[in-house]
Order: sequence, then structure tokens, then C-alpha cells
Amino acid sequence: MTADDWLWVDGKPGGMVPADDRGLLLADGVFETLRIEDRQPCLYHYHRARMADGLAALQFPGPAETAERALREVLEWACAHDGHNGHAILRVTLTRGSGPRGYLPPAEPTPRVIARLTPELPEPPAPSRLTTVSVAWSEQMSSLGVKLLARTEQSLAILEARQLGYDDALMRNIRGSLISGTSGNLFMRCADTLLTPVLSGCGIVGTRRSHILTNLGEYCGYDVKQVECDLSLLCDADEIFVCNAVIGIRSVQSVTHDGMTWVFPDQSACRRLSPFIHKSLMQS
Repeated sequence: MTADDWLWVDGKPGGMVPADDRGLLLADGVFETLRIEDRQPCLYHYHRARMADGLAALQFPGPAETAERALREVLEWACAHDGHNGHAILRVTLTRGSGPRGYLPPAEPTPRVIARLTPELPEPPAPSRLTTVSVAWSEQMSSLGVKLLARTEQSLAILEARQLGYDDALMRNIRGSLISGTSGNLFMRCADTLLTPVLSGCGIVGTRRSHILTNLGEYCGYDVKQVECDLSLLCDADEIFVCNAVIGIRSVQSVTHDGMTWVFPDQSACRRLSPFIHKSLMQS
């Protein structure tokens, strides 16, 4: 956290979370990271739907209503905050709240909402250098696609990549198929087709991935397909990029695996998609 970040817990400024919070102790909760531009959240409906899906996977009561209430309450605070110029990054964490010792959730939980507001938006990042790592996505069908608080695999993967001298990790599942970066969904362009890994056993359904699949890819002239991806596809790809709600689209300069490196100088899809990646097409 920087000195300029602002914290908010259950409607009160500050960062105090009780020591019996199940999110802290058991990773019992979900989170969303939203980009705010001109004091409005970008692609809000994708974030709301994914948070509701995450709460449903954790068997929270009333997941859709709980997600909507939590996000709206925090966004009202964040978008009106005078600590930024209308552009910021907002992380919203929703835990099951406090509870007794043990794994069994309380019968009637009181969810806790935690927010972190970071002023300004990050500068567009330089093209990324990826490497495969030893850490793999584990598979759990009950939580497929959602953003649960437990992100141990991603933390270990990016640590390994940085120790090897790379920007990020190209993460695979336990069978070796390509899944994503540590914090962004993966796309490969082959001519006029965008390929993204099918998330059949693990991975996060990113908001920008959903935007490209449902609207933006076709709008920009691409055929978009979800496929099983392995390392052999790197030989056919003209371009690779990753995407998420904070950075938008980041081109991939190179991918290294087992001493072999593939280089991708073309950034044409990144340039075509980037102006619209945070926007509803009705705003374009």
C-alpha cells in the first residue's frame, strides 16, 4: 500500500479488520478490482456478475443481492472521494465476516466489506517477458472462474518468474495446457483469429476476457475462439497479449520455456483493442 491509498471497512474509513474475520483466517470470501474513470466504474456489470458467482460458489445467502449491495456502497464512497481526480483503482473484498474457530461457517453470517482505493491509473506497461514456471493451477470445479481470496498459486508463480528474471509467469494447468498469466487472461492472435484458453477446470473468467469474447473481438474484426491451448500454439501465433481490469491489454514480447524463446514483435491487435477494452461499446 502507498501512503496515498485510502482504506474503508464496513462503511468506516481505516484499515482495521477483526482478528476473527474468516477472510483473514480462512480466505473465506471474494474480491473484485475495478477501474474508475471519470468517477464511473468501467464495465461494472461484469464485475457484479462475477462477484455474485463467487458468493454463490461459497454458498453465501442471497449472493446476487449481497454483491450488488456491497459494490454499490463502496462505489458511492470511492467515486465521490476527493483523494483522486476521478481516475482510480478500487479493490472490493467481501468476506463472510467474523466467526467461531473451525471451518464450518456461521449459520447466519454478517459479511464484511473491505475497500482499498488507489488514486490515479497505472501507466501503460511495457511489453511483457513471460516464462513458464513450476507452479501450476490446481483444479476445483466448484470455484471455476471466480475470484476467491486464496491466490497462493499466483503469488508463488510470479515470485518464481521474477527470481528467474522475467516480468510474469505463463501459468499452466496440471496437464501442461496454457491457462493465463498470474493476473491476466491470455490471448493469442493467429491471422484474424483470437484464441484464448478454454477454462474447463481452472482459471479466472476475467472481465476483459468476457468483454472480448462477447463483444469487443467481433467489433474489432476478429473471430474469437476458446480452445485447448498448449505450447505448440506459440509456433503459430502472430501476437500474444494478456488483459485485466487494471492495465487493460499488455502485449507479450516473448515467452520462454525450457531454454526455448518465442518472440512476438507484432502488436496490431493490442493497438486495435486497447482503446475500447475498458468501455461498453455503447460508449464508443
